[in-house]
Amino acid sequence: MSFATEGRGGVGPVPGIGGAHTDTAAHDEVRAEDAAERAGAGQAAVGGGHPAISPCALVPHRLIHPLVPQVRLVSTSRFGKAAVSSRRSRVEAGAQAGEDTSVFYPRLLGSIGVRPHRTSSAAAYDGRMTRDQYTFDDPRTRYPVISPEVQQQPEPGLQSKMTPVPDLGEDTYRGTGRLTGRKALITGADSGIGAAVAIAYAREGADVALSYLPEEEDDARHVVELIEAAGRTAVALPGDLTSASFCRWLVEEAVAGLGGLDAIVNVAGKQVWQDGIENITDEQFDLTFKTNVYAPFWIVKAALPHLGPGSTIINTASLEAYQPAPDRLDYATTKGAINNFSKGLAQQLISKGIRVNVVAPGPTWSVLQVTLGVDPETLPEFGSSESPIGRAAQPAEQAPAYVFLASAESSFVAGETLNVNGGMVTP
Repeated sequence: MSFATEGRGGVGPVPGIGGAHTDTAAHDEVRAEDAAERAGAGQAAVGGGHPAISPCALVPHRLIHPLVPQVRLVSTSRFGKAAVSSRRSRVEAGAQAGEDTSVFYPRLLGSIGVRPHRTSSAAAYDGRMTRDQYTFDDPRTRYPVISPEVQQQPEPGLQSKMTPVPDLGEDTYRGTGRLTGRKALITGADSGIGAAVAIAYAREGADVALSYLPEEEDDARHVVELIEAAGRTAVALPGDLTSASFCRWLVEEAVAGLGGLDAIVNVAGKQVWQDGIENITDEQFDLTFKTNVYAPFWIVKAALPHLGPGSTIINTASLEAYQPAPDRLDYATTKGAINNFSKGLAQQLISKGIRVNVVAPGPTWSVLQVTLGVDPETLPEFGSSESPIGRAAQPAEQAPAYVFLASAESSFVAGETLNVNGGMVTP
């Protein structure tokens, strides 16, 4: 998720990029060690015998826009023997404590069953994942009915500080190569739906450029690590989407960092509840439109020269486009605009072989909700009181829709809005 914040200035020259580091020898050594350990322990892969996958030596560039000079230029690489050895040490420590570490699956958070923020992604890549998005079960109980405590953070907020922490699919999303070779720019990729999409895309074989606010760096770093663990390139691009010049810079740096671009995924959004139109300030109305409507417009316009036939654009609307909540008037208005913008744009671009589609999520547990996105007093019943399925969605449940629309499986789908809302009927 990415929120607009007040008081950001103009832009200047494009800065340099962070240094890269590779250590393929260390990876080969660790990969051999891991294989030997598994063979010695007589471990067998499950789920069709998927082989273990070792992260490759690709690393991200850390790019800093002049709008955010306070962000330090750092390399975000987590590769090499040290990272894998650290993971192995944690597992060995758990085994010594008498824990079952045959599957790297985190403990549930209390009684609600939502996984912690910092979890190992090893299970997704060593063939020992016990549950994934293809597991057949009852959708009503696939994830727990959460009853979040009343909690608030200042915008833009951090997912890692939420209770419970949303599930991004860190330990359940299994890639099958559906996006191999794709190069995607995803906004709001630090947390919530955007982060879940970034993780899913990487595990499906795509390289990813992530857009988010600098205040969201901690959450973004978590996602970058998971992209790297999937063996894909991550290009981290913090900055403010309410600036047209930043949006243009964002696209150019995504193209440079990824070596091209063929998927644009606009997820970032701003949502602030108000109990009456008289309480919506001009500033809030303007920032909501700039984040939710202007930014996708600026990004798509800048990206178009780089998009060839087969490219995809996926925008994010909402159930609010069809069933507007009265206390989210400005947000709901922008979501209706996104729907219409996307359907008109789809008709323009299909003649170029570029597909434009929309995902319209229903109530989904994310940091939007705890930064005055909804009335704080309604949090304990969030989702369960609205969705016929009886609960809120987790971000991990939204990601497959974005994967489908970016994949070749949806080659005949253009101008469509895919509603993922737990049974809340739309036109």
